[in-house]
Amino acid sequence: MACDGLRELPPSEALAPFVKRSLECPQIRIWRLLPGMYRKTRKCTMAERPILLYDGDCGFCTQAVNIAVRRLDPDAVVTPWQYADLEALGVTAERADREVLWIEPGSAEVHGGAEAVAQLLKQGQCQRWQVAGQAMTLPPISGIARLVYRVVALNRHRLPGGTAACSLPAHLRSAERDGA
Repeated sequence: MACDGLRELPPSEALAPFVKRSLECPQIRIWRLLPGMYRKTRKCTMAERPILLYDGDCGFCTQAVNIAVRRLDPDAVVTPWQYADLEALGVTAERADREVLWIEPGSAEVHGGAEAVAQLLKQGQCQRWQVAGQAMTLPPISGIARLVYRVVALNRHRLPGGTAACSLPAHLRSAERDGA
């Protein structure tokens, strides 16, 4: 179904100057970024889209995810693991604290670390990112990607945007933040 016919929303709807809808596909919303620029987003539930969980307490992780989302524009739910229902997603807080996680919708498939980054790249809007993500899943590149991811994860507190809190386990970070 083609989704290129756009119409302005009625002025009574909230955000009317900022949102357009497709005539053929009403579930598609196009958000206005700047005058003349629009971004398509699908209205769907969290279960219909892949989920990317990252460490929201880590400045480096947050900065890296924000850059990736801006450049890749993935069709995924991106959220800090601290705000997600980990039990419902089938992951532990320890694993979510250790590595970024990519959770496929409708399955129990969870990718972690470099595999999650590869899945995120495959969701990119540009074919170059998709090819890079596919390449990261092939040997020997996958082994190198896992090694690089592990080195970055272990040293994230030393990287730009990182803080000393990034090197602490999650249960100690929350105690430090609360002043205990």
